[in-house]
Amino acid sequence: MSCDNENSVFFYNPGALGFQDSSNVSINSNIYGLDLVRLNNGAGPGIDLVSNKLAINAQVMVGSLNFKRFPRLKLVYGYILRNYSRMEFEANREMEYDVIAGSPGLEYYRGKLEFDYYNYEYWGGIAAGYYINEYVSVGLGHFGGYVGTRSRIYQDATADGLDRSGLPYSAGSNIRINYKVDHFYILWKPGIDLHFGKWKVGIAAMLPSTKVWGRGRISQSVEVFNLDEHSDSTSVFGLYPSVIASADQSN
Repeated sequence: MSCDNENSVFFYNPGALGFQDSSNVSINSNIYGLDLVRLNNGAGPGIDLVSNKLAINAQVMVGSLNFKRFPRLKLVYGYILRNYSRMEFEANREMEYDVIAGSPGLEYYRGKLEFDYYNYEYWGGIAAGYYINEYVSVGLGHFGGYVGTRSRIYQDATADGLDRSGLPYSAGSNIRINYKVDHFYILWKPGIDLHFGKWKVGIAAMLPSTKVWGRGRISQSVEVFNLDEHSDSTSVFGLYPSVIASADQSN
């Protein structure tokens, strides 16, 4: 939310800038975020992952200029954090555990899990507002935007035990996935602000954005070592083939 006497209005309706009559630099608002996340069985059967976080991020930083030779014109510049999200997990589990149902006794289970996710979007730009009369002000904003996404998943699980013949056996597993996206774009935003006594009406339109530059990359690495050797296993290892495999790919 914003009022026509705040600099941050240039992100929402540049048409209201003409009614401002002062120059200043300001930080107008903050984003307060509370993340409560729970993943059932995230680190294995009966082992949940829980994350609770409080985040405070500056949302708008803006400066403005007035011109003595053009008193009806108002120029504002700044940046805004439009979207922000973040998740992090880290788990370690090292114990004797019955991971493989078909193997006699307990297995030495090490386990490992890491999960990171970041997503953010910034706008930066400049906008001009023009005061026509006491009833009408118009404006136009030009912005450059950036969207970035980062995701990383790492999973490592081994279960050292004995097979049916009593020989040492290691289930193993190693999964790595990295995901990265960068996207830059520009857009225009015209607006108009109307004052009629106590009544104020603002109208703004966000025009379609134009891509400037972008890239995306996905990489994956999988290693599997004799998982599901015991066909009667009911563990998560039964989801994998009993082969050794590895793969890497990028786009």
